[in-house]
Amino acid sequence: MPKINSTNAKELIIKFIVKVILSTTVSIVVLNSLFSFLLLKLDIDLNFSKYIGVFICLLTAIIVSYISVGGFKSNLLFLSIISVLPLLILVITNFCINNSEAVFVIIKIAVVLISSVISSFLRLKSRKR
Repeated sequence: MPKINSTNAKELIIKFIVKVILSTTVSIVVLNSLFSFLLLKLDIDLNFSKYIGVFICLLTAIIVSYISVGGFKSNLLFLSIISVLPLLILVITNFCINNSEAVFVIIKIAVVLISSVISSFLRLKSRKR
């Protein structure tokens, strides 16, 4: 995809939003299903679900930011952080509804932001090769 300019901005923004929403939804559903299955089959204590949730947020942020910034030539870091906003909204909403521990929410937010930055650098590094 070319750089964003005023002539093709609407088309690029729509593609970006669709990529973000689809990749976020699919990765959350697939990873939650996979880890729920593993939790059930391996008979792991439910207290570990908090840590698994942090790991799912990490993997989802990496997947979403890596997929969504693919094809852009500039502003990868900014677009990568924007691409994980739906995940951050989901984490905060989940915290408000389920009254989970604030420490894990802060950890999840930090992990999501850091992993999106790392993912944008990985995308930039793979492009330079």
